[in-house]
Amino acid sequence: MTQVGKWTLLEIVGQGAAATVWRATDFERTVTVKVADAADAKARQSLAHEGRILRQLEHPTLPRLIEIVETPPALVFESPPAQTYSELLSKGTLWTLPLSQRLETLSVIAAALDWLHDQNIIHRDVKPAHLTVTDPPLLFDFGIAQMIADTSPPDPDAGTAAYMPPPGEPVSIVRDAYAFAVTTYELLLGAHPLLVAADRDIAPGVLRQRAASKVLKDSWRKPSTVPHWELPPDLRSARLDRLDELFTEALGAPEKRPKRLAPWMNYVRACIPPGEDNLTVAPKVLPAAFEPAHTAHEVASSLRTDGTSRGRRWRAIVVALAFLAIVVLVVILLRR
Repeated sequence: MTQVGKWTLLEIVGQGAAATVWRATDFERTVTVKVADAADAKARQSLAHEGRILRQLEHPTLPRLIEIVETPPALVFESPPAQTYSELLSKGTLWTLPLSQRLETLSVIAAALDWLHDQNIIHRDVKPAHLTVTDPPLLFDFGIAQMIADTSPPDPDAGTAAYMPPPGEPVSIVRDAYAFAVTTYELLLGAHPLLVAADRDIAPGVLRQRAASKVLKDSWRKPSTVPHWELPPDLRSARLDRLDELFTEALGAPEKRPKRLAPWMNYVRACIPPGEDNLTVAPKVLPAAFEPAHTAHEVASSLRTDGTSRGRRWRAIVVALAFLAIVVLVVILLRR
């Protein structure tokens, strides 16, 4: 397939569970075209649902829908495809962006989510893969967005497991608060706060329960407990204990999560002293690069966030030194 309506498809820029995203053109402008698999009923329904939601919204932080194509089922967005924050995280290049830019992105997205909630819409799939590195940033993919008063909403368990609260929690605006908090943490520290590489193959429901258990037991990767060598230099003078409190609130019980995200993000920013507005210096040891999740059957982090890689390296050095000492001792004894 090379044509969708008047749009010529140039290259695939994204592949999700329900659709393929293309860079496309009509030879006058470049746009983004999201095409659903015509043979997949759920994919078609998701695309149609997204079209209905976006058709009633107009906001500078949301993608502008300019056309709905029936055959093949597709949505055409005004802006061309852009790099996402998940790409920076997966390639380990998050640190090429100034912290000030990342903070401003998060503030803009927080305000956009508050605006969506005022329109009685819950996004339900907030994550770095759905935030563009543009000015202004865009929050996209409304395939599972839900009207608060919807009597037949999309599957409550649809979404990306690594950004979802415990199973069984009713869908509400604080589900977006949970996902936004995880996303904020990742954009600041380059790692998932609750998950590690070993969690990658766990079933989504179990994964969500495991993350919730870490919060409940107070055993997650709090900012104040991040190993010094993995802490970004521009966060080392931040009020990490206060960040602990803010993230504990946003990741915890639904009744304690912030109902308004812009004020919560202001509190986060207040914990971080302003620095030089230049390229960020990376931590001494970067967490391993990871491939972001796109479906509920994937985990959004294969990061080794517990310092185990460093621990293994030191153990290997100790073993090697011990072995060398034994060899030297044997040589000395044989020469006697």
